[in-house]
Amino acid sequence: MVDAGSEPDRVGITRRERIQERALGEILDAAREELRLHGPSGVTMRAVARAVDMTPSGLYRHVSGHDELLGLLAVDAYEGLASAMARARASAPESDHATAWYRVAMAMRQWHFDHRSEYELLVSPRLITVVPDRLQAAAGGAMEMLARIVADAIESGQLDPQASAFPVTSARGSEDVPAAARSIALSALASLAGHVGFEARGFLAESDMDPQEYFSAYLRGLMKLMGFVVEPGPLVMPELH
Repeated sequence: MVDAGSEPDRVGITRRERIQERALGEILDAAREELRLHGPSGVTMRAVARAVDMTPSGLYRHVSGHDELLGLLAVDAYEGLASAMARARASAPESDHATAWYRVAMAMRQWHFDHRSEYELLVSPRLITVVPDRLQAAAGGAMEMLARIVADAIESGQLDPQASAFPVTSARGSEDVPAAARSIALSALASLAGHVGFEARGFLAESDMDPQEYFSAYLRGLMKLMGFVVEPGPLVMPELH
């Protein structure tokens, strides 16, 4: 009889590794459900262990602790957000970078309100002290997409960095994404995140406008501050699958 931990499968992963991956997947599924039902503060090792019929101590064979469990959930959330952003970007005409930015930003807002518990997890200060490489990569991917759109808009003449109301720094540029594009995208992202955070906490409830229409108008104004010199295309968001 071959040892379960020594025989590799067709892609080079041992049976033991497959068992561990399956167990971790079940743990994350349970933790994700706890997050959706009870919010970030309701995700406990004991509750997750109970959901997967495992002792709390057994959970530590798969995750190092509560902070890592939350970190893995945050990675999952960032990847979900990035997927929604990518679908929105793909829905815009390839050369229309203003429409791409608009649709990606609208999709970001919608994702936050469709995934409130995941959003609360991403803005939780608890994660500041526990940021694994995967979490940094997942968060950075979303930022890179925004910076790439701004870079393409600058290159095509749809955004004039000289007309931007945001400070344009020379730090952290690259061959693919100039420093000006990254700087403008970062400032715009901070503005978007602040607006969504205020809206999520009810600070904009007194407005007599539909919240999505309000955000759309805010976003178009923000794009002018960024330096866009063209308007986005049709403002009606397509169905994204």
